[in-house]
Amino acid sequence: MAKQEHASFLVSFGQWKTDILRLHSRARALLKKAKKHLSHAQSLRFHQALIKQGYLVFDIGANVGDMTALYLELGARVVSLEPQEECLRILEKRFGRNPGVTIVPMAVGASEGELELMISDIRSPISSMSRQWIAAVKSSGRFPYYEWSHSVTVPVTTLDSLIAQYGEPGFCKIDVEGFEQEVLQGVSRPLACLSFEYHAEFLQEAIACLELLRALGEYRFNYTIENRMVFESPRWMDEEEISSRLRLLPFPSLQGDVYARRLG
Repeated sequence: MAKQEHASFLVSFGQWKTDILRLHSRARALLKKAKKHLSHAQSLRFHQALIKQGYLVFDIGANVGDMTALYLELGARVVSLEPQEECLRILEKRFGRNPGVTIVPMAVGASEGELELMISDIRSPISSMSRQWIAAVKSSGRFPYYEWSHSVTVPVTTLDSLIAQYGEPGFCKIDVEGFEQEVLQGVSRPLACLSFEYHAEFLQEAIACLELLRALGEYRFNYTIENRMVFESPRWMDEEEISSRLRLLPFPSLQGDVYARRLG
């Protein structure tokens, strides 16, 4: 009887902990959304320098479509890629009848096929296909109590396949929680302009992405920190310089985006 009571307590405690984390995460998400709303005009101005009217944009890791909506506002056509069923339902509700958006229920990787996606118990934006990234953000203290307790097998396409089907994008956003290198391994031509997320506690992934882009063509780079829609450098840098700048990031759990523009 005592063992049953102990087991019941552990289950209740685990559920209580998950509920508290979800409430905390929801509060953070609401605060983040409020900040985004207040900075919407700044975000539009920032992206206007990268995305022109009529551009084709790949939104890789679209989640619930906030960036897809912004790209539409800039006059772009958007291919939104997202493998999570819960997020796909929201994308369909928001954009299912919009002729400017094509929703693709797939992940993107180095080759076509199927892969395992670890689903976050707390927040869909941090579901990931990289166990190494999950371990890094837990051990760094950013998400020490979060769990990815179940996984699903999802279909995977490549950037090369997407380009063959939809055309070459004027801009490509990659936000896939530690799987950025694999996404870029699936393209064999230089893209005109793109961004990919970096994480200071998983910096080797960002450095590997820079090396992959260098192998494809000549690029110049800049970067943002957290959700600040302003470039951290007054000028665009080569691969060596931005690698040095990223390695000097002051906090182990810092994140942001690297932007790359192909020369010529």
